[in-house]
Amino acid sequence: MRSLMIPWLAIALVGGGISCADRKTDRDSDYRSVRQFTSRFYEWYVKAAADGNMKAMIDAKEMRQSLEPDLLQAIKNDYEAQAQDKTGYIVGLDFDPFLATQNPCDRYEIGKIAERGKAFWV
Repeated sequence: MRSLMIPWLAIALVGGGISCADRKTDRDSDYRSVRQFTSRFYEWYVKAAADGNMKAMIDAKEMRQSLEPDLLQAIKNDYEAQAQDKTGYIVGLDFDPFLATQNPCDRYEIGKIAERGKAFWV
């Protein structure tokens, strides 16, 4: 009976090791995907922001594909409120929500990526 127990234990240990390796590969793949998505978004966004046409940016396919509908709607609402205001005052955001500035740089680099629950912070 003892000799049968050792092979099963060996298989269980090897199987556990394979499972962990797969999870690490999946996590690495997730991080690569997040980095690639963020990089592509900012390559497009920095160029679009330089043109200064917020309406065109909001309506762009890249924006619709990149943002959750609620966030895109909030940005549209902010843009429309500002466009309707005739006082000259800023009635919504007074900075770019993705670049966190009024004066964007020519180039941005992706720093640390952190997994927070089901989301990633970049």
